[in-house]
Amino acid sequence: MSEFITNAQAFLEKNPEYGYLIAAAILLIFAIGNFLNFKWATSAGSEKQRSWLSRMGERKFRYFMGTVFLIGTLGCVAAFYLST
Repeated sequence: MSEFITNAQAFLEKNPEYGYLIAAAILLIFAIGNFLNFKWATSAGSEKQRSWLSRMGERKFRYFMGTVFLIGTLGCVAAFYLST
């Protein structure tokens, strides 16, 4: 396992633009989690998010956060293509 991590670090040091794809994959997972109402993705983590949740309601908050994560995903994919 440590050899895999070492190889991955070496690859990312040579090709830093692939970090955008890793970030895009993580954001996409959270977007899907919000749209499908998985509790690990929809829980409000900060006081500001809890206030948004109480104002918007759970369903609107889930779709809002899912949309934000999708926009972040698209931004990371665009940054990858612009950096190559």
